[in-house]
Amino acid sequence: MDIATKLAEAKNEVVVTLGEYRFTQSELEEAFNKVAPKDNWKMPVDATAEFSSVRERIALHVAVPFFTGSVPTLEFVTDNGEFSTYKVKAAGYYEAIGA
Repeated sequence: MDIATKLAEAKNEVVVTLGEYRFTQSELEEAFNKVAPKDNWKMPVDATAEFSSVRERIALHVAVPFFTGSVPTLEFVTDNGEFSTYKVKAAGYYEAIGA
């Protein structure tokens, strides 16, 4: 098995369990990418994100500290019945590690 295949398989393993929720690294990456700064993921998070389920919001709450070490805040913006929109902020990796 080549290294790319091993890495792909590893991303599908559960890396965090929070209550009844289990998240793979791929799921956390997907959640974090909704809010990660595009130029440099280590910078402070200041984004708006849409969520269609509580599980997606919890995934984001787990993903931001998983990748950056900083804790996100979510401020409710609106709900259109299909999606809830939140303003998401977090200190980011550089500030969390003291760089």
